[in-house]
Amino acid sequence: MSLYDKAGHFAAYIVLGFFTLRAINLRGVLSLALAIAACTVLGGLIEIIQPLVGRNRELADFLVDLAGAAVGAAIAYCLMRKGRVGQKG
Repeated sequence: MSLYDKAGHFAAYIVLGFFTLRAINLRGVLSLALAIAACTVLGGLIEIIQPLVGRNRELADFLVDLAGAAVGAAIAYCLMRKGRVGQKG
């Protein structure tokens, strides 16, 4: 388990979580949960199909993806609540 690999996963999913919540662009905690769930499903599917391309599944990658998505979506959510980034609804 490489620290650089996990840091890469975490950073990528922070960005993904942030922009997924921005794409949903709705108010409320439900949008936060939806963004995290969508990113988690994507991370899980990627881990499931990795053996088809000669790579190994790693639960640690999935968990780091989940954590990164949650952090990124939470940052976007907080910024939206403070009015620093646009929102509708």
